Amino acid sequence: MSKQKAFTLIELLVVITVIGLLSSIIFMSLASARNKARDSAIKTSLSQLRGAGEIHADDAGTYIGFCNSDNVLKIEQGVSSNKSNLICDSDLSNAWAACAQLVADISYFYCADSAGNSVELLGTCKSSVVDDGDCYSPFCGDANLDPLEECDDGNLIDGDGCSSICQL
Repeated sequence: MSKQKAFTLIELLVVITVIGLLSSIIFMSLASARNKARDSAIKTSLSQLRGAGEIHADDAGTYIGFCNSDNVLKIEQGVSSNKSNLICDSDLSNAWAACAQLVADISYFYCADSAGNSVELLGTCKSSVVDDGDCYSPFCGDANLDPLEECDDGNLIDGDGCSSICQL
């Protein structure tokens, strides 16, 4: 009588566990890549607003109403499909600005405006960021000199010429 070789229950459980671990690692890396792709799509969409804004201004003679135009609504749908929200302000006749929170690292948002700025900024995308028609980041340490700051070297480290509260 010949003895058949078979896997033991322990061997099968070990193989299933290893496959499960590898699957979860692959899934996590795919989720990260998916979020980075969403961020890229959000940045592209907001950058497209600049061209659409100029076309609107040429046709209407003003930026007022731009954020309610068909082009912006289509771009807003694209941003929404990437799990973010578009905030756009075109209440000024000579300027507009829009921003959307990024997905891969939610501590950053992307902003585009009629002055040609398209920039990733630290903070939260909210209406007060775009309410004056340009991309504004009111945060110390973002390398943007804001009205209440004496300096902003892009970090929150004391002793390097600019303090952690953006004062000299």
